[in-house]
Amino acid sequence: MIDKENYCQLISKEHIERKQSWFVNILVSLDQFGNTLAKGNPDNTISARIGYFMHNENGNPNWFWKLLENVVNFTFKPLDGIEHCFVAYCYDKDEKFEEGDLFAKIVLFIFVVVFSIPFLIIVVYIVAFLFPKAKNEYKMDHEKVSLEKINNFRKKHCASD
Repeated sequence: MIDKENYCQLISKEHIERKQSWFVNILVSLDQFGNTLAKGNPDNTISARIGYFMHNENGNPNWFWKLLENVVNFTFKPLDGIEHCFVAYCYDKDEKFEEGDLFAKIVLFIFVVVFSIPFLIIVVYIVAFLFPKAKNEYKMDHEKVSLEKINNFRKKHCASD
């Protein structure tokens, strides 16, 4: 069995090459802007921040982070497959993550709700349907691999979740 930390290392930048489309790069920049507004590290995305507080042993997976993870994972499923937040955290796992105070969490919640629910779900689902190349592409050992396959590996081989 593989524990979460070893799995995270396995799917990190060092082992999996991720090719992002122009559309995804725009979404990442908006994501980093929202994280900065919510007193987070400007180099992190909201998704990575949520993934950290949900899956890191030092994280605090309370109802707030669980709610945000569900919303964000659902929103980005067409572009990035399942467990978007966990994979985003694994890509940024060596970064510094800020949980933030109550004000920061309110800003984070508003940003996720305003952008994820009404806007991004519609845009992401339409773009993913009309433009399949807008989806992230993952390669392991120079061979194309789906994020679903990576996550199925995690579910099969990880000690606990």
